[in-house]
Amino acid sequence: MKSIRLISLIFLSTYLGCAFGSAMASSNLLDTFSIASRNDPVYQGQLSNYQSISQDIPEARSFLLPQLGLAAEVQRAQRDKSGSGRTHYSRSNYGLTLSQTIFDYSQFKQLAEAKLTVKAATFTLASQQQDLMVRTAEGYFGVLRAKALLNYTKQQVQSSLKQFNATRKRYKHGEATITDLNQAEGAYDLLLVDLSAVKINLNNQEQDLRKITAVKLSSLKKLKSHLPLINPNPNNINTWVTRASMQNLALLAARYTVQAVRQAIQVKRGDYIPTLDAVGSYSNEQKNFNHRDKAGNNNEYNKKASVGLDLDWSVYQGGLTNAQVDAAIADYQTSIENMREAYLEAQTEARKAFVGIIQGRLEVMNARAAVKTNTSALRNAEKGYIAGEQTVTDVLQVQNQLFTSQKQYVKDTYDYLINILLLKQAAGILSVKSLAIQNSWLQ
Repeated sequence: MKSIRLISLIFLSTYLGCAFGSAMASSNLLDTFSIASRNDPVYQGQLSNYQSISQDIPEARSFLLPQLGLAAEVQRAQRDKSGSGRTHYSRSNYGLTLSQTIFDYSQFKQLAEAKLTVKAATFTLASQQQDLMVRTAEGYFGVLRAKALLNYTKQQVQSSLKQFNATRKRYKHGEATITDLNQAEGAYDLLLVDLSAVKINLNNQEQDLRKITAVKLSSLKKLKSHLPLINPNPNNINTWVTRASMQNLALLAARYTVQAVRQAIQVKRGDYIPTLDAVGSYSNEQKNFNHRDKAGNNNEYNKKASVGLDLDWSVYQGGLTNAQVDAAIADYQTSIENMREAYLEAQTEARKAFVGIIQGRLEVMNARAAVKTNTSALRNAEKGYIAGEQTVTDVLQVQNQLFTSQKQYVKDTYDYLINILLLKQAAGILSVKSLAIQNSWLQ
């Protein structure tokens, strides 16, 4: 049932990709994901790998189904007989062979292994799709974050330039010292350096997103001014950790891989056991001579038909089977350790994301309040400086506090959004619907 749900999730992604297939430039989160699902080389590679592995079942089953062979041959020849000269004749021959496996322990176990391998590949593909959702959101919000930082930096540059011009004017009238002027100029120059850095950062973020989508996107929709700040539902960390321990897709893939590798051991052990096949054959050979025999015939027929059982038992292979069984057991132990790693990873990611949401929600609210407070403080400081009640140092300090709070607000906001997706990914419930919810928070 879970496999069916995961396949439906994959088909839904394909449907979205077709629905938005005509858009070479995207403006929202869902559009970006639909483009990424078609162009991201990591996901496309995993999709191709899944399609290849899914053929393991019909391949393994084919060895247990009847095997039918057909052979035919036509020849023109001559034969020399002592005292009778040369005899020319034509020869035709055709035959059928049919075999059916009655008992082959290795082949039975190989079919069971193939079914488990395909299940593991299904969960791996679905896990990769969730990973693509997170990477797309990180890339999308990374661009929005870089643009917000650029906007805030430009505001600070304008504010600093205004302060620098005001200080220079006051210095000309003897109302400010050379130290005040140097401080204002230094602050402005430093912000110009920051402006250059955030421009480079924006370009880097856009290139990172382009690496996923393979196309340059148009202007992205921004977040609404009033972002809903919600707690996890249910608001209990142990519940989410339990879900991650049971439903994490990478963990489920690892569990099915363990079962598949366990079957692989039985496949190798099957080489100790004899195999039994039912076999049948029929052949018809006809020769046409250029002369007739004493009975007046110039044709010769030879028909054969047989039915039987074929028992095959490789009693000793020089230790090959023992070595293959030991190698399979070692692979099984490796798969168990990989499963344990996936188990611990799922629990760790669930705990980190849950705490990230709880703390992130508070940090966003605090950072939002800090921006509002520092904006008012800067306005009052500038008025006080003009009135001679504040020094330029006071103004620059408040300006720096505002800039710091703005950058912190941007960071906390997008960290909070990503943690919501990471928690759902750890619990194995991240879907296109999850992206649609955050997409509704865009303007």
